[in-house]
Amino acid sequence: MKVHIHSGAREDILEAAWFYDEQEAGLGDRVVSFLESQIQEIARTPGIHRRYGRFHGALAQGAFPYYMIYYTLELDGLHVRAVLDHRRDPKHIRRRLRSA
Repeated sequence: MKVHIHSGAREDILEAAWFYDEQEAGLGDRVVSFLESQIQEIARTPGIHRRYGRFHGALAQGAFPYYMIYYTLELDGLHVRAVLDHRRDPKHIRRRLRSA
């Protein structure tokens, strides 16, 4: 399945990389690789994840388990709309999803 990562989701991933690089040098690259692999895994089994309004949401499994990957299924493939750390303020998450 073709995967489209929207600009907002790319920004979310870069924000995660920046956050983890602040914790330990090089950790940001690991979180990016991890999230990209999680997105590819979703593409193998699209649509099976719980619905959150207009999105499907897949909770990351593994090294960085706090990330939820929000996506939609469309005729041209899987569209990743947001990649959010669920330890953040729920108001921030709701605002981000409204703009996704």
